[in-house]
Amino acid sequence: MTTLHTKPAASARELFEGALAHHVGGRLDAAVAAYREALAIDPTLAPALNNLGALLAPQAQTADAIDLFRRAVASDPTYAEAHNNLGIALSESGAHTEAIAHFEAALSQELSRAAWWNNLGNACVECFRLDKALDAYDHAIAIDPGAADVWSNRGLALRGLRRADDAIASFQRALEVDPRFVNALVNLGIVLKEQRRHDQAIVAFERARTLRPNDPALLCNYASVHEARGEYERMRELADLAAQIDESFPEAHVLRGNYYMERGEFPAAESAYQRARSLDADNRNANWNLALIWLLHGDYRRGWTQFEWRKRLQS
Repeated sequence: MTTLHTKPAASARELFEGALAHHVGGRLDAAVAAYREALAIDPTLAPALNNLGALLAPQAQTADAIDLFRRAVASDPTYAEAHNNLGIALSESGAHTEAIAHFEAALSQELSRAAWWNNLGNACVECFRLDKALDAYDHAIAIDPGAADVWSNRGLALRGLRRADDAIASFQRALEVDPRFVNALVNLGIVLKEQRRHDQAIVAFERARTLRPNDPALLCNYASVHEARGEYERMRELADLAAQIDESFPEAHVLRGNYYMERGEFPAAESAYQRARSLDADNRNANWNLALIWLLHGDYRRGWTQFEWRKRLQS
């Protein structure tokens, strides 16, 4: 009588090791399937939960990824990478306050991760906890002084703290590290414009345009400098270019409305603001300027209701 020997079923750990090999080798569909097999055997296997979440998150499966990361940290509360990944996913879904707690939990395990300090700083900025954000960015820079994105993010926190000169210096430091870092150039231009250093702002935006010529947000920020200088035709040219690149970009229509308002062409201005509002119902500038047009022309019923936008304009 012949005895049949069946191969023992693979353990969850063995399946995880196979999934990891697929993952590292770039065979992502196979990795997802293998991680799921491992979790079918052991639903609490934290590394499999974390890695599967990391694969699903870039595929716009954020809710599933968050669930997996939550399960990973529940299984192993000291799992720093899973806490950081959960923080990123929560931030991307708008849950910045909860994200802060998980970034802090990650950093309580591994203090030397500059990128994690940067993540914490970004979440704090979203929650207007600007002093805490600045502290996080300073920790990141102490670990990695060559991180241009952290210097730029730090500048945004300083801008929020109304420390304009320090913000400008931080953006300039980012550009010393990476002269082609467009976000730093744009942020620098914005703060220079706010400080009425318009000539310098134009230089920053021109540099940014050479690197990213078809960015409607960049063009609109650049246009606002010319508006501040009273150069309305140039402002209109840049707003038109932004709209040609992306007709659905609200600020291009706001700037067009501002151009017509300056010329006293109120029907055209109203049309432009309405277009902006159709694209972004909560656009503060479009809503506020509509209030001014309606009040100016005696439409008090709509005008006074719309006038309430002044509170949001100042927030």
